[in-house]
Amino acid sequence: MKLAMTLPIKNHAYLIKQNILYHHTQGIDCFVVMLNNSEDDSEKILQELAKNIDIISYRKTDEIFMDAEFRLEMAIKARDILKADWIVNNDIDEFWITSNEKNLKSNLEELSTKFNTVYAERYNFIPYIEDGEAYKSPPESFKYIVNNPQKIDKSRPFSEISPLEFMLKTNAGKATCSLKGLTYIAAGSHEVQIENYSKTISDNLSILHYPFSTKETLKKEIYKKVENVLKDVTLKENQNWHVKLFEYLINTNNIETFINELFPDKDIITNLLAKNLITKETSIYDFFK
Repeated sequence: MKLAMTLPIKNHAYLIKQNILYHHTQGIDCFVVMLNNSEDDSEKILQELAKNIDIISYRKTDEIFMDAEFRLEMAIKARDILKADWIVNNDIDEFWITSNEKNLKSNLEELSTKFNTVYAERYNFIPYIEDGEAYKSPPESFKYIVNNPQKIDKSRPFSEISPLEFMLKTNAGKATCSLKGLTYIAAGSHEVQIENYSKTISDNLSILHYPFSTKETLKKEIYKKVENVLKDVTLKENQNWHVKLFEYLINTNNIETFINELFPDKDIITNLLAKNLITKETSIYDFFK
């Protein structure tokens, strides 16, 4: 198996090196990276990494991020240019881990003998830094994940949604699949369409997600995301629940308070641990130590 990973990024220089170096040790042979109107040092970092790792990177300047279309485009480049036969459709803030002694590639090689699509569950990291430690980057700083996610009733008014329950919410899993017969990757890589579709959900694979880095970065990303969605009428009508929530918080001048409360203090962490809503997970943190 030649295993490729696709990564759409926009101003994520603080995560590129960590993500690619980590996944390369997990057996990813090559990477396709799409720079979506990036204005930071992302391209420079990728050029340096490409000296030792097989990476294709290219720029997109489309004003609207066509998620599903761009993900399939990257997968086709992995197949046709890098000659990969299996793809991990990823995002730059997501890190795949295994619960057995095998790495990601070895697990997928074994599963690929029976299935052409493998799903993994996804869990959020909590943006909390322990006493005495300084922030470096999300994978080098955060150690707690939501191990018992709670479903949010999205029919409730936005005014009733608290930062804590937003932080603890459930996440959709993601798909990794064969490139043979692949015709469609859904937005967010949560579903794929592939000829002779046969799937499994792996008990040995998980995706750890870093939805937040710093308060300042999160604020910029939220404003930019809402702005981009509102530019397009079609996207505005079909915007997902998260964007609608952020738009409401901005319009009611509650966004800064909401963001501040997404970053818990020690007492909240202690309480969440006691309720078994979060747990300590240091495999990625330890990798970078």
